[in-house]
Amino acid sequence: MVQDVEFLEISARDPHCRRFFQKRFAMVRHIKAIRNAKTLELMTALSNHEGDPNDDMPNDSNSSPCKSRKTDRPRRELIDDLPKVIDLEVHTRSGIRATVRVTRCCRRSNSQLEIELTDDNLDLMREDPPAASAQFNPAVSAQYPTVRWVSKRNSVRCTWWDSKKKRWKTTSRLVEFDEGAGDEEKESAVNDAAAYLQSFYESHHNIDADDDVVESPAKKLKGDREKPSEGEDTIG
Repeated sequence: MVQDVEFLEISARDPHCRRFFQKRFAMVRHIKAIRNAKTLELMTALSNHEGDPNDDMPNDSNSSPCKSRKTDRPRRELIDDLPKVIDLEVHTRSGIRATVRVTRCCRRSNSQLEIELTDDNLDLMREDPPAASAQFNPAVSAQYPTVRWVSKRNSVRCTWWDSKKKRWKTTSRLVEFDEGAGDEEKESAVNDAAAYLQSFYESHHNIDADDDVVESPAKKLKGDREKPSEGEDTIG
């Protein structure tokens, strides 16, 4: 409870959250990114008002008045002076626009998302974040031959054999782009995610000699890559 408002902490590691959201945390990550950017914006405004906390210029009377002066307060104290609850403008891939209330980012940008507990917000969390431009079609490096780009889901995907369960599995990783990023920066982000998935594939794909391996579903994805495969896992 913050300022008489009840908030829900959402964690991909929480089994209750994983069941409720069916392991789909794309919107959660999207809102966290917006929250982190908003927190940075508020901190920048506060530090500019008091002086840049990263400026090494001495804070004395001989300093030029035209230059920012170093604040006497450490950055962690500036964070503590930010509003505890911030409003965010959010829109989804399906066109839903909403204003949601979240708690500010803690001192780590990867801190869990705490969002106001309402039915509308829970429904919003099950939506997909805005997709990348339809014109963007990155080239996944040949270094990652098992990884494919899925444009409508804004993610990369690989298919691997689970020798313990004796079946093929599909794992994907959402790719998030910074606002205003160009195609080169986006392609770099895609290939960073592809490198992670290729490593995941190499450490998990294992066909035992006695496995009765059926045809890989990867071929079936050739003409239908946009639809999630049955049993697909998304890893953050």
